Amino acid sequence: MVFREVAMLTAYIGVKHPDPVQAFDRLAVVKADAPLLETFWRDSCSKADQVLQEYLRRPADHHPPHPATPCRPNDDDYHACLLLPGNWDDSQRHVVEGALHAFFVHHIAARWLDIALPEAENRHASQAAEQLALLASALEKRKRAARPLPCIPPVPPINPQKP
Repeated sequence: MVFREVAMLTAYIGVKHPDPVQAFDRLAVVKADAPLLETFWRDSCSKADQVLQEYLRRPADHHPPHPATPCRPNDDDYHACLLLPGNWDDSQRHVVEGALHAFFVHHIAARWLDIALPEAENRHASQAAEQLALLASALEKRKRAARPLPCIPPVPPINPQKP
């Protein structure tokens, strides 16, 4: 899925280039580029593992039947099980998943564009870095501690009714 998005992104950049015919041929990712993209994928997985290092669950930390491993080279997917504190804000799950996905797309696109179109400005490296920062921030989010309200006795009326 990440490679498909990288292919769409590079094709779009090629089409929007001032010389679209030549740029499209240089930029568009094709099946023959798969071995090079695989190296970019493994590099992206390593960078993600570095950011997630503090939270990655090691094999000794998990209980069967859910084996947890960080990214394995030549995997089609990135698998990581995270050990997060009990007060981690679960609403950040979609942010973590989205930031990881966007990081992979932008990091691979940046590496590809550095080779295919080195003379052009490459904003994807900075976008990948922004996604890693967003990921790290989302992992630091904590829920507020719930404090019980004190029991307050009912307040008597200010003007008591006379009998």
